[in-house]
Amino acid sequence: MSPAKRNDKQPSRISRRAFMQMAGFGAASAVLAACGPTATTAAPTQPPAPTDVPAATTAPTAVPATAVPTAVPATEAPTAVPTEAMKQLQGQIVISNWHQGSGVPSELAQQMLTDAYHQFQPDVEIVWETQVGGDYGTWLGTQLAAGTPRPDLVSTNYQPTYDKYVDLVEYREAINPYTGRKWSEDLDFDFFAPSATSINVLATQQTGVNWFYNADLFDQAGVNAVPTTWEEWLDVCDKILTKTGVTPIAMHQYMLMQWGGEVYFDQYHRDWVEFARALPGDWNYNPAKDDAFVYDPTDKDLNRKFTYSVQRLLKNLKEGAITYADDQMTDLLTNWAKMAPYFNSDFWSGIDTYARFIQGQSAMFPLTFPTYWTLQTDLKQMDDARREALGLAPDAAAPNFSASAFNWPSMTGPLVIGPARGIESYQGEYLGAIDKTPEKTEVDVDFLMFWLSKAGYQPWVDGFAQSDLWTPSGKLLVRDVEVPQKYADVINAVKPLGNAEAAPNGFLMWTYGGLGTLWQKESEEMIKNVLAGTLDPAEFGPRYQEMLTETYWDDLLAELKLTEDVVMNPQLEPAS
Repeated sequence: MSPAKRNDKQPSRISRRAFMQMAGFGAASAVLAACGPTATTAAPTQPPAPTDVPAATTAPTAVPATAVPTAVPATEAPTAVPTEAMKQLQGQIVISNWHQGSGVPSELAQQMLTDAYHQFQPDVEIVWETQVGGDYGTWLGTQLAAGTPRPDLVSTNYQPTYDKYVDLVEYREAINPYTGRKWSEDLDFDFFAPSATSINVLATQQTGVNWFYNADLFDQAGVNAVPTTWEEWLDVCDKILTKTGVTPIAMHQYMLMQWGGEVYFDQYHRDWVEFARALPGDWNYNPAKDDAFVYDPTDKDLNRKFTYSVQRLLKNLKEGAITYADDQMTDLLTNWAKMAPYFNSDFWSGIDTYARFIQGQSAMFPLTFPTYWTLQTDLKQMDDARREALGLAPDAAAPNFSASAFNWPSMTGPLVIGPARGIESYQGEYLGAIDKTPEKTEVDVDFLMFWLSKAGYQPWVDGFAQSDLWTPSGKLLVRDVEVPQKYADVINAVKPLGNAEAAPNGFLMWTYGGLGTLWQKESEEMIKNVLAGTLDPAEFGPRYQEMLTETYWDDLLAELKLTEDVVMNPQLEPAS
């Protein structure tokens, strides 16, 4: 069943990494959530026993109390099964990816992976020059600008515009010489690149954005269960503010505008997929996928099952088939305005939300899954340097409270299409190869196939676990790898809800050029006024629709490198 036509009322400027820095993650955790195979998207501590972090009373939780880390017994690296596709290779691979997770990479994991690979390729030298801390994007840019970069494998998403990366899409269905299966059967390409025609970065783990909360403050406020609906959330916030005097939510404007915008726009406008997908005759229509597409708003993976067409979306916006000037947008922003009194007073400034939480100045904050591991250390032990980094006085009492997590509460009402989905992206290791020579590429891709399959990722995980340095960001995208129980208990507690971080849901931040565009700046100011109570929520939609389709239409097309003719004729392939 197709949705009704929407016309109720007629009337990457910045990288994900930079966004996360602005969102106030600072010393607490420079978590970076990528959004696509060519887009730019850590908990710097070890994971001791989470005795201070109980499970939430209701709803899926990212922090189960049963996940008690213990010593992991040593295991032998699994023996791969070489096939006729395996060739004997030689050469050198310099690995200079950015390390995500604890403060130091695991030398044991590196050695175990190297040893496992050398069982089959003894003449390939593996050189580990993994980068930690600092500004990896700048470092990588310097390497690439050298003309002949020293590194071979890097985290390519930190310099996405470089034009000499290996396109890995052609290897997606190739036989992995160490498993005898297609590489796509060893690594879940579909999770992060379901319809990509070009891939230069691979990821190893899922991740998501959870709401972490101070369970002790919830108890003091008489809150007996985590909120699952918007109305329940408002009630929780009111009780916390009234009974404890603590700010309920530590948040930054871009957390609301990106993550909140995606989650809640999706609730009201999930049917826009029918106006933003490629149709027969369009240049990017994929019969294998799109012929089978059925609009089902209850399908949590709906947005993975069609080919997105920005041309179709813009054409339908311009022609009025869909519009932001609808009652749905008014309802969404009315709800946001009700939440405004519970945000930190410096909501419109860059803040370290994690530090506010640790300091006891807020009861809740949103951040990605690896924050769980950071909390395990910080709520158990903290040295002077860490205390200083988090803004705690040397003589102040150590943080002493329980913490847990919950999912994004759902808005409800007759205009809502479905329950809230989450922000689910990919993380773990980000890996890609610099294209130097055909012979070099053959060696680099061979090692990537080994590493990103059970043959190599099992010893990698085992080494990290044995060194007690692993901080997984979520479920593994490398299939059939056995995760030590102390980590599996935590990872398995997170139940995927589906990903709202998908086109066309990023209406305020990423769909049309991103942060820094004129229409984004104006829309941000309107949101500010809505939250302040000086702009009627009903005024936002018509003004935003007019900005996109009239005032800044030509600028928008230029930002997206599209022409009017290409937008109005989706059968034409854009030049860029």
